[in-house]
Amino acid sequence: MGVLISDRTQTSIQVEINELGKPANQYYNFRAQIYHYATGSLIREINWTSSGTGNLTRNTFTGLSPGTEYIVNAWVTSLAGGTEYNWGSVYTSTLASTLRSPGNISYANLSTVSGNPNQLYASWGTASNATEYDIYLYNENGYYASYISYSTSYTFTWLPTGHTWYYQVYGYNSSGSSSSPATSNSASTVAQDTTPPTITYQSATGVGLISLGWSAYDNESGLRSSNPFKLFIGTADGGTVTLVHTGYTRSYSATWYSDGLGNPFVVGSWYYVRVEAFDNLDNYGTLTYRIQYKHQRPGDWSWDLSMISGQNVNITATKWNSFCTRINQFREYKGLTLYSFSTVYSGNSIYAWEINEAVNAINPMVTSKLTIQNSGVNASASLINLLATRLNSIE
Repeated sequence: MGVLISDRTQTSIQVEINELGKPANQYYNFRAQIYHYATGSLIREINWTSSGTGNLTRNTFTGLSPGTEYIVNAWVTSLAGGTEYNWGSVYTSTLASTLRSPGNISYANLSTVSGNPNQLYASWGTASNATEYDIYLYNENGYYASYISYSTSYTFTWLPTGHTWYYQVYGYNSSGSSSSPATSNSASTVAQDTTPPTITYQSATGVGLISLGWSAYDNESGLRSSNPFKLFIGTADGGTVTLVHTGYTRSYSATWYSDGLGNPFVVGSWYYVRVEAFDNLDNYGTLTYRIQYKHQRPGDWSWDLSMISGQNVNITATKWNSFCTRINQFREYKGLTLYSFSTVYSGNSIYAWEINEAVNAINPMVTSKLTIQNSGVNASASLINLLATRLNSIE
């Protein structure tokens, strides 16, 4: 009986069972097992049948570790009676790897990532002959997790905040040999920023359009660099539930030319507008404001006439009709219906009832009311100037 090793490489061992006698096929089944020498653990088993020639047979264990010691046991089963016999055992080892072990890592650094409190960035020196790096991350509570990198850097993501961290890194070659570990400095993930930005009203107008101005700041993670402000506007006389998102801006003011549904603004109606200010962690503060829409204020009226107090005044029909048109412009500006003035024709006098039309049209827009004129009263300079003064007092 005899068992020997007929060939070996860094990852394989060929076992030979000999002294079988002739013909060899009197032993028709063969079995071999290979064990790890240091631990005694079974690595694998192979089975095969006789080739039927000569007095020996061979088979090969593959996928073994380089430079490792093993024990090989072998059995044969006879053709007669089917009895299995232990044919012996042999000590052996695979050839040592010709790969050079990785060199040591010269440094390991750990730093925070700006704007990302849940991330840390690791970088380290190259280990010669290394094909990968194994990284072991720790915090003040001990081991946290392990990672593999095929370059000399790694970004740890989704780390819990409020901890201090460091790591150890090893360089490995393809045979599994490693360098000595390099240990990094410590770095901390800061507590999560949950404070929203501060946003404050600065200005607003509803004349001819709707516009809102504001100031905003964030002392934690900072305002978002790309379009930090989200804009909303509602519908005519609607509540905040009618607010519709209309876009983003980097500016500290916004102007709307229609409501949240794209409808033209209604004179005299109130509209809610809203701005949300976002920081780099998507916390946001809110400013909501209500603005009344008005037409652009008409310009002040001037008679452009020479008038002497106490004297009667001659006003052209065109001038009076233009004055009535300006009154209606102010009424539209204030959200009132247009007044139905009587048309004055050239050569006709302006009667008290025509002056009273102007009085009635102006009074709803002013605090200090004009007095209704009695029939037969002439249009004096002071009365005509007072009409213009009251009209121009409208804000």
